[in-house]
Amino acid sequence: MSLHKVVLILLLSVVILAAIAAIPATAHANPYCPETPEKCGNLSIPYPFSTRMGCSLLNDTFLISCNDSKPFLGESNSTVLNISLDGKLQVSNGVVLNWAIGNETCNHVKNPACQENSRCYDSSNGPGYLCNCSKGYEGNPYLECRDIDECQNATL
Repeated sequence: MSLHKVVLILLLSVVILAAIAAIPATAHANPYCPETPEKCGNLSIPYPFSTRMGCSLLNDTFLISCNDSKPFLGESNSTVLNISLDGKLQVSNGVVLNWAIGNETCNHVKNPACQENSRCYDSSNGPGYLCNCSKGYEGNPYLECRDIDECQNATL
């Protein structure tokens, strides 16, 4: 390669690096609502997300509600923990899981998982069954229910 081409490539590289360095830090700012805050608490909010109605993409599908510096996904109670532009949004979401053992009722299961001093009862949320310690016992009905000493606890 000739010296002329090497100098030209080096000069072109310097110009490109200078142009990249001149790009403002607000490159991810919302182009449609420039006055929109780019942060909610410590979370950066890049476009297509926004903290203002009408400023996020797709009819506020990407709306982040900012209440007391705490970001929420839209109008939900899901706290936004992280937003990345590679398609990932991390939220903290309370989950309640209703569970039961198997698909059979207590009358049909041959060997319920309930241990001694516990009783089997049918799930109220779908198929399956659960176990409860019998009256006068406490503990984990799938492992061991222990006799409660009623004399030590006046509320029993």
